[in-house]
Amino acid sequence: EIGAAFQRAFDEGLVQRQDLFLTGKLWNSDHDVDIVPQACDHSLRNLGLDYFDLYLIHFPVAWKHTGLDKPSWGASELGSTPLIDTWRAMEALVDEGKCRSIGVSNYPLLLIHDLVAQARVPVSCNQIEVHAYYARESLVNYCLSRDICVTAHTPLGGGVVNNQTWNTPIPLKDPVI
Repeated sequence: EIGAAFQRAFDEGLVQRQDLFLTGKLWNSDHDVDIVPQACDHSLRNLGLDYFDLYLIHFPVAWKHTGLDKPSWGASELGSTPLIDTWRAMEALVDEGKCRSIGVSNYPLLLIHDLVAQARVPVSCNQIEVHAYYARESLVNYCLSRDICVTAHTPLGGGVVNNQTWNTPIPLKDPVI
């Protein structure tokens, strides 16, 4: 559906591909070195694209591969692929022109530091939960000091879902915010 919408927008001249910045994510059950390029190709094919501007490792935990059309979720079995091996496979995607930049999501300070120390292709982004009640200053400052873009997921604090799950405050209901 999204790929068809992109194609229509491109065909009708509403936008050109080079004017968009598109991000994809490698799912937790696709960390195996031989699966990484297949997963990227699968996503690109579904979207009708030739490349991603940014491709992220979704989460720093590898699960066993369950198939590209049936990603693992819930009671998943842990995989055995080291994170640096997944990163090396991501670097190959940059070398092949399938991704212009690569990054991570949900990496805490120690993992991002370990990755930065070993990466050949620089880590361009760390997408993390950050909001008024969860500023994560040391992680944000570390990333910024190494030219790693920080993008926030749940910038409004996760709202009612996080409140019901973890009894966290809802920023939008805080009169100060």
